[in-house]
Amino acid sequence: MAPNNEDRVRGIIPAGVHPWGESCLDEIMPRVLLPVIGTPLIAHVIEWLRDGGVGSIIVCANSASPQVRTVLDDGAKLRVDLTYYDDMTPRGPAGCMRDAASLTDGDRFVVVEGTILPRFDLAAMLNSHRTAGAIATVAVGAEPGAGEGEQLVPVGVYVFERSAFDDIPLTGYQDAKEVLIPRLHRCGAKIRPFVVSEALPRITDASSYLAATERLLSQYVTEGGEPRGYRRRGQALVHSSASVSSRARLLGPMLIGPRTDIEDEAVLVGPLVLGNDCNVGLRSTLCRTVVWNSCRFGPDAYLDNCIVTSGVSLEPAARYYGALLTPRARESTVAPSDPGASHHGGSSRIWDLATGQPVSGSPGERTAARTASRPKAPALG
Repeated sequence: MAPNNEDRVRGIIPAGVHPWGESCLDEIMPRVLLPVIGTPLIAHVIEWLRDGGVGSIIVCANSASPQVRTVLDDGAKLRVDLTYYDDMTPRGPAGCMRDAASLTDGDRFVVVEGTILPRFDLAAMLNSHRTAGAIATVAVGAEPGAGEGEQLVPVGVYVFERSAFDDIPLTGYQDAKEVLIPRLHRCGAKIRPFVVSEALPRITDASSYLAATERLLSQYVTEGGEPRGYRRRGQALVHSSASVSSRARLLGPMLIGPRTDIEDEAVLVGPLVLGNDCNVGLRSTLCRTVVWNSCRFGPDAYLDNCIVTSGVSLEPAARYYGALLTPRARESTVAPSDPGASHHGGSSRIWDLATGQPVSGSPGERTAARTASRPKAPALG
């Protein structure tokens, strides 16, 4: 759908997530740049806005702005016009909205949190907002696990008229759900809900990252069609430049990226994502795992329910379950603190996904690893 210039609808993506140490993934890269099916998380949000008719977008990424700019640039590769607002104070979600909106000529703003994967019909939400003559429309959905009598809660997508921001102070922290919406309600402004029937994945930690990847992968596989450059092999989507041995077994939904090589007798069990330029060695088994780019798995390796970031190489017979693996810091001499940690000498750092805590090395070595060079975010194709 073409950008909706007639109504001057603009997009705002609050994308500055402060790493509070609650997720081991926050030590790797800004959360909005985590690759989901090979594409940065925030790029999925931008594509959704674009397909809903919003072609001019401001990204508010706080301290992560330099990295986000490096990946997204001016938005040309995503066929949108991207600009950036650096909220370093911080101003909070509502303060960020007000400040970002002041930089545009927009009359109406779609605000989408940068850590969710929206999939519903944005055009329908905009139409509902216009028809109601609302100053604000809030997308709401059932709270996960609420059961009967479920309560509807905001899912992270809003439509605001510019006038909704008029009374937001020019300084200080200003929240949206706790301050802006209640203030508009007290003033008698028209606020409308837009009920979303499907849950929106929100990535907050390793577990939700794996779940969101699984869900999006399942949609890709079940909705039919193939991404450009991919072909189907059963439930697997295999890039045309990848090499998969006829003696390898592919079971369940998965995506195998460009120039990745799967050797004889390897067993891949979905949901599984393998990025670009990876090698899965002879008789290796990968189950329910997300692998980024340029990773190597020696013969007889076994991984289940893992996240493997770019550049990891594992020696033969390495075995991991429920782990986040990242390249080992050059200055670190990390060694297993517990022989039962299933570390077999590969060039990697290990976190336990269940606890989010490192499982190898002394405290000093862990600090050294955290200051090592971080994996680059996935490039936009």
